[in-house]
Amino acid sequence: MKLCRNYGRMNEDQRREIREQRLKDLVSYARQNSPYYRELYRNVPEDFTLADLPPVDKRTLMEHWNDWVCDRNLTLDQVNAFMEDKENIGRKLN
Repeated sequence: MKLCRNYGRMNEDQRREIREQRLKDLVSYARQNSPYYRELYRNVPEDFTLADLPPVDKRTLMEHWNDWVCDRNLTLDQVNAFMEDKENIGRKLN
């Protein structure tokens, strides 16, 4: 919350630094927790930009759902079963 409040008062260099760090953190998390992204990003250098990341599309992600999702305990079958039950509307999938 503090970051959101202070972001408007930062200069462009400070904002860029925050954006770059958040992107690096996100890619690092994906590499550590997703076999699909670990493989997809294997040739992405440590000092990368957003433009260096290979694009993905929905069709490809759905074909590899169980490999790209970062929660290794979650499967597409579980998500589909959860969504089929109308009693789950408004509930979190645990």
